[in-house]
Amino acid sequence: MNLKTLTSAFAIVAVALAPTFAASNQAQSTNASDAAPNDAAMNDSANNASSNAPSSKASMPGDRSASSADASSKDANAEAKILADIHETNGMEISMSKLAETKSSSAEVKSYSAEVAKDHEAADQKVQQLADSQGIKLTPSAEATGVRKDAKDKSQDEMEKLSKLDGTAFDKEFVKMMSKDHAKTIDKLQKAQDKVKGTQVAMLISELLPKLQKHQKEAQRLEKSGGAGKAG
Repeated sequence: MNLKTLTSAFAIVAVALAPTFAASNQAQSTNASDAAPNDAAMNDSANNASSNAPSSKASMPGDRSASSADASSKDANAEAKILADIHETNGMEISMSKLAETKSSSAEVKSYSAEVAKDHEAADQKVQQLADSQGIKLTPSAEATGVRKDAKDKSQDEMEKLSKLDGTAFDKEFVKMMSKDHAKTIDKLQKAQDKVKGTQVAMLISELLPKLQKHQKEAQRLEKSGGAGKAG
């Protein structure tokens, strides 16, 4: 076979295979085009998965436990402070009422002061029982003492003032102080009760308020009626 014959044969084969090559190239091009959207879809899926993944900043169970512990600690501190305040108030009211036994010249005032002392002693027993059950020390901390220092100093000033009075002068000042002090105590406890709703301290305040309100109203009556000035 000469060179011319071979050349002709190759030409014939090339012409015959040309459609096949063209179809193959077209298929490859089509596959490449189809692959592009699939790649984009895969990228979108990856992005969505990344956005839906839990953030590293999300609160962990440990964080929630710490927050809950902090809240419980604050609630316990609030209850302890309220009980210490009631305990301190009871002590002052008892002391003032005991002073009336020797300083008062009015039978009504002496009877009233005896009732006040008895009720506050009973109230303080309940306060101490609740404090003991919750492991609360009623002796105020240095910080708590500092916070209530002004009020305590004022109560001591009142006691000092009463101790210098006798008879009718004592009676008038005593019932005036009882009316004013009980009004302040009632208002303070009502506000404190709102802060510790649903607790045993709140329930205790509910038990104490009626007696305090009775003491305040009776002091007002004595003050207005002039009963404090009647010797007995």
